[in-house]
Amino acid sequence: MPLSEPEQHALTFVQRCLAAQWVSCNWDDQTVPDLTLVAGLARQQKVEGLLYQIAQQQPGLQTLVAPLLPRWQQALHLNTVRNLLLQTELLDVLSKFANAGIAVITLKGWAQIARLYPNAGVRPTADIDLLIARDQLEPAVAVLQAAGYTFADGRADLSGLAYKNEIALVKEGVPGTPKIELHWHLFDTPYWQAQIDIDWMWQTQTPVQLAGQTLAVLSPDATFLYECSHMLLHHTGKELKWLTDLGVLVQKCSLDWPLILKQATQFSLMLPLQKTCSILQDAWQVPIPATVRTALDAYQPSRAEREQFGLVTEQSRNSGQQFIVDLVAIGNIGGALRFARENLFPTVAYMQKRYDVPSGWRVWASYPYRWALGIWQLLQRKSD
Repeated sequence: MPLSEPEQHALTFVQRCLAAQWVSCNWDDQTVPDLTLVAGLARQQKVEGLLYQIAQQQPGLQTLVAPLLPRWQQALHLNTVRNLLLQTELLDVLSKFANAGIAVITLKGWAQIARLYPNAGVRPTADIDLLIARDQLEPAVAVLQAAGYTFADGRADLSGLAYKNEIALVKEGVPGTPKIELHWHLFDTPYWQAQIDIDWMWQTQTPVQLAGQTLAVLSPDATFLYECSHMLLHHTGKELKWLTDLGVLVQKCSLDWPLILKQATQFSLMLPLQKTCSILQDAWQVPIPATVRTALDAYQPSRAEREQFGLVTEQSRNSGQQFIVDLVAIGNIGGALRFARENLFPTVAYMQKRYDVPSGWRVWASYPYRWALGIWQLLQRKSD
């Protein structure tokens, strides 16, 4: 649904505020939007703490948003406390993995905090995302289970993970503990799992400091490529927090743009890179080199890449349609049959958790319901 004029004004204003970290702004000529809309957008997008910090450094902006500063300051304090608790858990988990000889790369929010934000409170994050080697999944899960974590989806074991890219664990009944997502690949669709060389991602790892301890994270170049792609292939591409991360990354790190373009081409990620760079430069004034934009604009994707990107980024897509496209993208009968079996016949524990049904006949009835729902989604899509 298109934004109303006041909503668009509020969005543009918040984007300008966030971009003030790398763009000089003259606040005297700024028309003040509806501050109620600004407050709601900042809260929804989880950028209140960052906006408070920016306003403290921009007297002109501070005057414009003065009524919102107490709320933003409170959000900063709450984020700081929450992140300190999560940071303690993260460092403890990483220490346990190190003692078990399990190599880990910290991803997403905590990687960005460690690299880009001296004040952890300005960048809220709810989860801990870690990249591990696929053959280290079983020992990694054992380490977390020994620390009190259980599978978030209610599963009893590690079966049924063909063409998955992650598994989540939580501490049930322990307030304040994060969900930990163990990734062995960076994307959840079979098409991009086949395109991307995960070993290259591992080879880019670089150390950063967090609370006096060393974390392994992806290099700035791999991070930029991954975050641009993840934001569009897994989400909407409109998340202000992640767009800000990318702007700050470009500002603080010297990126190897030829390498980014080379790997994006090899991994069939030029289309998400193209779209995200366009948003960053046009709406956020992030300095993307002209040679990069020229190369992105001239890129000719393959038919499969174009179709996959179109499907994944289509807002009206449904899981039934995604299932068929992923099935076809696998490209071999054995793999397709395994993928179909695991999606059509998930474990009983998964079905109980997914459809909130107790044991007994309701669990078995949920399977035909799952199939009928998928067929209905396909028919609904076809009739649109």
